[in-house]
Amino acid sequence: MTGLGVESGWLSEHLIRKTAHFLEYSLYGVLLWNCLGTYELRGKLRGVTFLWLAMLIPFVDETIQLFTEGRSGQISDVWLDCAGVAFGTILFAAAAWIVSRTGAKKRDKKLQNSTSV
Repeated sequence: MTGLGVESGWLSEHLIRKTAHFLEYSLYGVLLWNCLGTYELRGKLRGVTFLWLAMLIPFVDETIQLFTEGRSGQISDVWLDCAGVAFGTILFAAAAWIVSRTGAKKRDKKLQNSTSV
């Protein structure tokens, strides 16, 4: 596998860096969604603001790399970062929904038990 540069570890380093970037932007998605919640942005305004910031930050990050020697901005990295934001946000939203449903069921069960006594 000389053509892929596996001997030098290039491929594994590349995958580690891309995975780390994806996970960093996943965390960014969670933090961004929660941050917008503290400003009490609701409905479409929250969604539109989230989408703009979710696209803007990866775009700016890759654009800055164009001015750094030895680095290059890649549109594929912008898409990877945006996918990380989406993944983190969806994962967090799903976990929050599960927790809220579980809490609601426990409250309902506790309420039902207290009224039947």
